[in-house]
Amino acid sequence: MLVFCGITFLFDVLLMFSAPLRELCYSLHGYRGFDGRALQTVTKVLTLVTTAFAVLPKCILALCNLNKTDFQKQRGLTIIILTAVFSVLSTVVSYFSSLFIRYLTSAEEMGMLSSLSTLRRFTGRFSSAATIILFCCGAIELYNGFSKPAYPPYNGMNTDREDT
Repeated sequence: MLVFCGITFLFDVLLMFSAPLRELCYSLHGYRGFDGRALQTVTKVLTLVTTAFAVLPKCILALCNLNKTDFQKQRGLTIIILTAVFSVLSTVVSYFSSLFIRYLTSAEEMGMLSSLSTLRRFTGRFSSAATIILFCCGAIELYNGFSKPAYPPYNGMNTDREDT
């Protein structure tokens, strides 16, 4: 999960700050008028903040649950709810940042961002995969938490339970 989020953020940073990679994206789309033109700093910062806002809360959630060895239904439910909330907030922030960028930049720079968005959609698949992994981890935690009693804590000594 953390690897997918890292790949997403790293590739977006490379795409925003590496001129040869941007030029390759522009040439793949047939845009020839952008040669040597860089994106504005505001555009780069807003794009990276949006990416960080999409990835960072999910990474923190995964790191908080990384060393947990027991299963609790409350933690599983919390993981599922927080993952959904972080995904919705990420979408809302992305939408409003794109509106904000549209007002700050010219039509030519919006064309440049549009040509970069096809590759950013590809890296967005990694972020989506990380979200799916978090949902699955929460579901496993929730399911296994229901099968073990929370009070008193399950200590492995219940001999009347069937192990499956």
